[in-house]
Amino acid sequence: MNCRNKRIISYVAILFAMCFMFSGCSLKTHTVIKADYYTDTNLTDKYFDNLKISRCEYESLHPSEYLGKIEIGAMGPAEPSYRGAIFISETEGERLMNDYTWTLDTSNLPDLGQVNNSVNMVSEWYVSKDFNQDVFKLGHDADIRFNGKDTIIFTFGTY
Repeated sequence: MNCRNKRIISYVAILFAMCFMFSGCSLKTHTVIKADYYTDTNLTDKYFDNLKISRCEYESLHPSEYLGKIEIGAMGPAEPSYRGAIFISETEGERLMNDYTWTLDTSNLPDLGQVNNSVNMVSEWYVSKDFNQDVFKLGHDADIRFNGKDTIIFTFGTY
C-alpha cells in the first residue's frame, strides 16, 4: 500500500471516530432509582435503638445513571437511601408516647414506595426531636414519624 492510501485510511478512521464521539454526545443521561424491598430487621437493628419491633418493611433506594440504554453507575453518593415502616405493639406505642414529647406534623407524608400498601396513611402523625436523638443512630436529617399507636414511618439517607 502506498503512502497516499495510508493517509486516506487514516483520515477516514479519524472522521469515523469523530462522528462516533459526536453521536454519543447527543445521548441524554437520565437517572433511574432502583428499589429493593425487604421485610427483615437488619436495617432497623442497625439504625434504630431501644425499640421492641414486631416487624418492619423497607426499601433500599439506589440511583443509577444511564447514557441512552447503557448503565454507567451512580454519579453522586453511592450509599443507598431508605424508606419504610416499623411496626410495634400498642404497649410499645404507649411507652413511646409517654417517654417523649411529640408534636403533630401536618406536612405531606413521604412516599414510601411499595411499603405504602402496608401502612395506614390516614392517621395523625407525630414527630419528636428527642425520640430521633435517642433512638435513631445517624446524625443526618431524617423524616421519622409516629402515628401514636403502632407504626413508625421513616425516610433517610446514609451519605
